[in-house]
Amino acid sequence: MKFNRYQHYKTYNLLLFIVIAFWSAWFVSSNSISNEVFLKKNSWLWLYILTFSSLLALGLTSLHFLRGPGFTESSMALFKTFFWTFLLCNLTLWPVPQVWIYLTASREINDRVEFTLFYPGPSKGKAGNCPVGIGYYDRDLQRYVELCAEKDQIDRKARKLYVQKRVNDYGARIWRYHFIR
Repeated sequence: MKFNRYQHYKTYNLLLFIVIAFWSAWFVSSNSISNEVFLKKNSWLWLYILTFSSLLALGLTSLHFLRGPGFTESSMALFKTFFWTFLLCNLTLWPVPQVWIYLTASREINDRVEFTLFYPGPSKGKAGNCPVGIGYYDRDLQRYVELCAEKDQIDRKARKLYVQKRVNDYGARIWRYHFIR
């Protein structure tokens, strides 16, 4: 049986394509829920992500140091290993708290709150801004929340906003709201 030396590269490229496809799907799906999920004001979840990313980057940098040529290798290569591992890990894990809240928030709360309108609304990323923003103070989250709305959704005579949300210990998912006269 003859060995095809390019088969290894085909497998590697296929695996790399699958990883990049899943990574891209993760970013698209987590970005789509970011406009309806809000963390509580004093949430420390970001500290866990930074700690895990730092430990993983230190571990991979030490593996790079131990398997490399030792002291003859430049310290810049070790710094690049740490930096890129830390950055990619942070980018990948940063939306995890929002996705966790989206999946596990189960306690349903309905609120009637006073609101303010502002133009233009909050940012939607590369797509620009929302035409109209709805802002209100959320007692459960203990912070000011900005929602995105279209101009035809706005009721100028409304006095209150009826907000339906699902809450857990870390934040809330606002899944429906409408104006009350």
